[in-house]
Amino acid sequence: MGPSAPANTGQYPNLNIPRRSAAEQLGSSEAKRAERDLKSAARDQGKDLDRSTVGKKDMDELRKLGATHGADALKEIEGE
Repeated sequence: MGPSAPANTGQYPNLNIPRRSAAEQLGSSEAKRAERDLKSAARDQGKDLDRSTVGKKDMDELRKLGATHGADALKEIEGE
């Protein structure tokens, strides 16, 4: 169930009530630690990828498929 519509109470709302935060703010040490972790993750991104997952034979087949796929798909769509 979604949020309910505001209720018409016939009175003006009290806008002087201070709002409560949904969560506590990060302290400076927590913010620095989070920034350091993010920078470390960005540097390490892709470091563990195995570059040899696609062999030469597979690459040749993929290139051939890429060259012919568009024409084959159009023939199928046009009913030829």
